[in-house]
Amino acid sequence: MKKLTRKDLIKVSGGNVRLPDSEGNCPTGWYLCPSNICVNDNGGANPIVPGTPYYSICFG
Repeated sequence: MKKLTRKDLIKVSGGNVRLPDSEGNCPTGWYLCPSNICVNDNGGANPIVPGTPYYSICFG
């Protein structure tokens, strides 16, 4: 899987990955990753753990 760059993320118009808003906050129910990317984990119902599709995006 190709590692997404910030430019790639700006092009994403939907789905479970987005950039935080201008104040650095994610939407309700989303997780702010250390890589400064918001990932939808359904408020913790679908945690981001090793082996999940968004783990490498979130934690590099």
